[in-house]
This record gives sequence, structure tokens and C-alpha cells, in this order.
Amino acid sequence: MRRVVHLLLLISVIAGVRACGGLVTAEDRVSAHAQWIGDKTGVSTLRRKWREDVAPRISGAGQRAWLRVEQATSTALERLASGAVNVGGTVGSGVRSATSGTTDQPAGRRNGSGTGAADAPPARGSESSEPSGALAP
Repeated sequence: MRRVVHLLLLISVIAGVRACGGLVTAEDRVSAHAQWIGDKTGVSTLRRKWREDVAPRISGAGQRAWLRVEQATSTALERLASGAVNVGGTVGSGVRSATSGTTDQPAGRRNGSGTGAADAPPARGSESSEPSGALAP
């Protein structure tokens, strides 16, 4: 039953708009009446002052606030990214030192023993006078 009532209401609205000369004419009449009412009540003057004085200030303040938020977000993301790179480098060097068994102390002084150069393994590619136990080609 409600659907039938809604359908009849819709048909009556369509018939009323057509009786007024169509949608464009009805819209023009409503607009003209609204303008007349606005002029009589002073709302048109208020609306004009709003558009000329207040709206640009509000728009400018909103744009400035948005730029500040955008800059703060950009700065925060850049700091986060650089912090992540630093943490990644620190973790990576810690993992490398843990897996290779080295620390930041000089070779031969890891446990406080030795003098350093004498206890250090020979550098890669250096020729030593001591036999290595392997046959040289």
C-alpha cells in the first residue's frame, strides 16, 4: 500500500511541475522568489559580505593550515625513513659481527690477551715467510 501512495505522490509532483511550465520555469520562479525574500530580509547583503570578506579569509586559513600539516607529515616521514636506514645499518653491522665472530676491538686484543700484531692472522694476499703447510705452485 505504501508503494502505491509513493507512486501517486511522485506522479502528482511531476504533474505539478509540468503544470508550472516545466522544470526550468519552476526553478526560475523558485529562484526569483528566494532572491526577493533575501532582499527583503537582508540575507542578500549578508551573503554578499560573506563572499567578499569572510569566505576568502577562511579559505586562506584553511590552505595555510593544510600546507603546515603537509610539511609536518613530510618531515616526519623523512625522519622516519632516515631512522629506519640508520637502524638497519646498525642491526646489519651487529649481525655481521656476530656471524663472523669479530667485534670492534683490534685483532688480538679481544680477550685482553696478546699484543695485537703478533697475534693477528696474516692479511689476505700477503706473503709470509712461514710455510703454510700447503704446496705452492
